[in-house]
Parts: sequence; structure tokens; C-alpha cells
Amino acid sequence: VGEGQVKTMVADTLDLEAFTRCGKVVVSSDEGKGGTIRTTAPDAYLEYASVRFEEDCSMLRFWLAADKDCTVEVRLDAIDGQLLTSLEVPAGDAPQEVEAKLERVSGRHRLFLVIPKEGVELSYEKR
Repeated sequence: VGEGQVKTMVADTLDLEAFTRCGKVVVSSDEGKGGTIRTTAPDAYLEYASVRFEEDCSMLRFWLAADKDCTVEVRLDAIDGQLLTSLEVPAGDAPQEVEAKLERVSGRHRLFLVIPKEGVELSYEKR
């Protein structure tokens, strides 16, 4: 994807595997069905470049589970950028639908999913 092109469009879900960059995490995928995200330090992140927010985008939904209760922060344009919302991910073995309302945003932005705690393992499914 060239500079200035749209990489991802947010309707009400985002493809977790479509990240541009990541830091302080180990991501493993299970042939497009899902995978795991394990944090190796505080403030681990997945970055999505050139995300286009639609006018009617008001929710983010993922199918997630965590080895312990955790929060995933959704931030705009930087790791410590504006906090759009937080996803509360419950501990459990099987991913379940986790959703959060989004602040109204429009246009193209970098989007960061930040996991503040070290040593968290999230599992996810594509639906």
C-alpha cells in the first residue's frame, strides 16, 4: 500500500492481523482463523496506518479472550494519543464478543491498540 492510500476502513470492526507495525508484542496467527497476541513489556501496541473512519462508525467489535482480565486502549495517531475508547477483555478460554463505543472521528488517522500491562496473552478469532 503506497503512502496516502487507505489501508483499512473502520465500519464496526477492524482486522487485528492487518496491523502495519507492532511493538513489545509477539503475534501468532492460525491460518486466518485467529491467533494470539502476547505482551512482552508495558504499553505494547499494534499500529494501523491510514485508517479511514466512516461517518457512522460508532463501535469497535472484536472476538477476544485473555489469560487475565485486561484493558485494550484504542488511541488516535500515537501510542499516547487521544484515547478514543477502551475495550475491557475478560479472562476466559474462548474468545467472546467485546465491543466499545467510539468517540466520533472522521477522516484518515493512525490507530493504535495499546495493552498497558506486561505479560498478557490475548486470543482472538476472526468472525
